[in-house]
Amino acid sequence: KCGEEKWPFQRSEAYFREILHDRYKCLHTIWMAVQPKVTWKAILETPVEVEKRLIMKRDETLKATCQTTHRRNVCLQFPDNFAWRWLQRLIKMLGEGGMSLEESNVENDIETVLHVKNMVWRRAVEWEMDIVDHQRLVDDDIF
Repeated sequence: KCGEEKWPFQRSEAYFREILHDRYKCLHTIWMAVQPKVTWKAILETPVEVEKRLIMKRDETLKATCQTTHRRNVCLQFPDNFAWRWLQRLIKMLGEGGMSLEESNVENDIETVLHVKNMVWRRAVEWEMDIVDHQRLVDDDIF
């Protein structure tokens, strides 16, 4: 068809078939989303309930899109801003004592630990804390 009508861009039939397949797949997904679902009472949703569900889903998607766009725009202006804010919160949380017992004033004294709790929010931060420690050695006035 491209050759017969002398289109400016020559595309193969497989190319058009793939585009149509993707479009119909998208339409099928949308069609499936608007179908009434079975509620917890084992009955189908009413059209009002379907509309309410779709509006809530759209609002969630728009909110997530807005947040993602905002974060991306902030990251473009200040690429490492989030990482530094996270490190600053971590340093404030750890306090002046630092990150490890090796740097504390209690070198050879024995301390009894009654209960050690592995916090869910913790993760390996050794590399980040090494950056902070190195920066403290380089510049005393930074913290």
